[in-house]
Amino acid sequence: MKPKLIIIPNKSVGNIELNMSVNTIESTLYSNHILNINSKEEKICNNIKTAKYYSDSTLLFIISYVSGSSFEICIDENISEFYDVVLDNTNMFKEKFSDIIYNLEKKSTYTCDTDDFEFGTEFDFTDLGITLWRERAFNDTILKSKFFNNLSSENQLNEEKYWYFQMINIHN
Repeated sequence: MKPKLIIIPNKSVGNIELNMSVNTIESTLYSNHILNINSKEEKICNNIKTAKYYSDSTLLFIISYVSGSSFEICIDENISEFYDVVLDNTNMFKEKFSDIIYNLEKKSTYTCDTDDFEFGTEFDFTDLGITLWRERAFNDTILKSKFFNNLSSENQLNEEKYWYFQMINIHN
């Protein structure tokens, strides 16, 4: 059984918190022997520093800082190789997107990048400070479509990964 990485809305992912200093976050990340963070890429634009943290070549975190403090913590689905990422007893990278949306909409309204949430790829729960993202939509309509059924079984498996979110962003 994997250890849990707990998301606390408007606050943290595990022991990485919003408003933490760059030094504290990096000290925490680099001392985590489960993740083995060993490289990063940084970009600065308009006084916002964005750092991507990797274990070997696998992206795990993207953290944005302003004035030396974090205001956005994004985790990639790759982190689920090391942890079960949990919010309110829901494994956020293992549950279908629709089940997660139904659970979270009980706590907060959300905006979606489409009129029909079934085809949405980005869901922002502003009151919770959580944005969920998947690269493409996948749902029962697509599953039953002629297009999907004409795909090779390998391509069908590849498309089915879009039932699930690929990135979770905690923000102020």
